[in-house]
Amino acid sequence: MSTTAFILYCMTIFTASIIPGPSMLLALTQGSRFGWAAGAMSALGNVIASLVQGIVALLIVVEIGQLSSTVLWALKIAGAAYIVYMGITLLSLQGFGEPPGEDTAPPAGNLTAHLWNGFAFAIFNPKALTFFAALFPQFVSSEPISTPALATIFLPIAIIAFGCFMLYVTAGKLLMRLLGATQHIGKILGGSIILAGAGLLLT
Repeated sequence: MSTTAFILYCMTIFTASIIPGPSMLLALTQGSRFGWAAGAMSALGNVIASLVQGIVALLIVVEIGQLSSTVLWALKIAGAAYIVYMGITLLSLQGFGEPPGEDTAPPAGNLTAHLWNGFAFAIFNPKALTFFAALFPQFVSSEPISTPALATIFLPIAIIAFGCFMLYVTAGKLLMRLLGATQHIGKILGGSIILAGAGLLLT
């Protein structure tokens, strides 16, 4: 991949990653309710899911050539149901009463849950699979891919996905500080996540 193509590739991934969606709404929630540690764990889960989707899409493009509509539909149903469930859960949470302090960290037992939420929000979204399946043929050769080429393909995905997620986590922290201690933040984010889940099902 040439330098120009690599820059364009990274810009395309950044544009797709920074657009608000279910995962970014989760990042806002993590930042406003839990703070940096939980946000970073969810970001890591999001990165793992993005890499899994990228690898699957690359294998499909190279070996099969197209994605199964049945698989995409099943992912869409499962993803929409999970996202709506998480949105409903947020509506009843009472943890938005006080902004998270700089040194506040969630209990260690909860970190795995934050990792899972970041992973699940991303892995159940079939739009990422279709995005990668459309993106890779534009930048990836059909010839056998070397290890350096794989790094060129997947490192930008990991770095950009993590960075964009943490930007939204930061925005969530700032949102809490600007609006102060309020229970309405949870309802706003919960309602937005429910709408995002419904939108995923309808698109």
